[in-house]
Amino acid sequence: MVEILALARRRAPGVPLCRIVGFEEFLGSRYEVASGVIVPHPASELLVLVAADQIRKLRRPRVIEVGHGVGQAAIELARLCPSASITGSEVSSTARDVARRNADRILGDRCDRVEFVLAREHSDVLSPFAATPPVDIIVSNPPRLAVGDSVSDEIRLDTDDEALYGPDGTPDHFYRVFAEQGRRLLNERGAVVVEFSKSREWQMAHFEKNGWKVEIWDRQMRSALDTDGLLRPMTPTGHRVLVARPQ
Repeated sequence: MVEILALARRRAPGVPLCRIVGFEEFLGSRYEVASGVIVPHPASELLVLVAADQIRKLRRPRVIEVGHGVGQAAIELARLCPSASITGSEVSSTARDVARRNADRILGDRCDRVEFVLAREHSDVLSPFAATPPVDIIVSNPPRLAVGDSVSDEIRLDTDDEALYGPDGTPDHFYRVFAEQGRRLLNERGAVVVEFSKSREWQMAHFEKNGWKVEIWDRQMRSALDTDGLLRPMTPTGHRVLVARPQ
């Protein structure tokens, strides 16, 4: 009872439950979390399954992830796609260190298939990959809140601003960068797989304006991907996944 009361006192001012227990689940794995780094969300499980569906079609695929957080997307892709090699980037050294520990624990002797690197700055998210040979897939669940958006105190007080907002304070900075610069990182079969908000479909419009072929996935299409029943039940949200290919 004493321990329960102690936990309740920590929870009362808004400390996220996962910070109290020390982990959050994602596609069946337990992930260490850290203050300042955005917590894995069940809506983003669809992003990983869509990306895995694209990767499984390829032989020895190379994948980069922009904004890896605690590493859940890169690690689950390595787990679901054993032939893939994945490099994730972050501007937060705390996120990089937590992601590395998660990879070592969850992947074990396969952890060398995932690498985590630091970006120089928030506004240049593709800089770590400037010298990278062309890849098959770019994956990202980028910061997509605008300054002034309603955010719960629990998230706002526990998450670094750079994990929530674009460097210019708009919700579409990263989508514009991917649409305008992503081609130079992809091979001829390549695709960008990115999470976006249904309420902000102009994020998708950046790709269409720049000549990409766009396909949209939502959780109602889960039966085509979630053959193992990995997606957690959740209240419907406006999260969608965009697959964009250069034309």
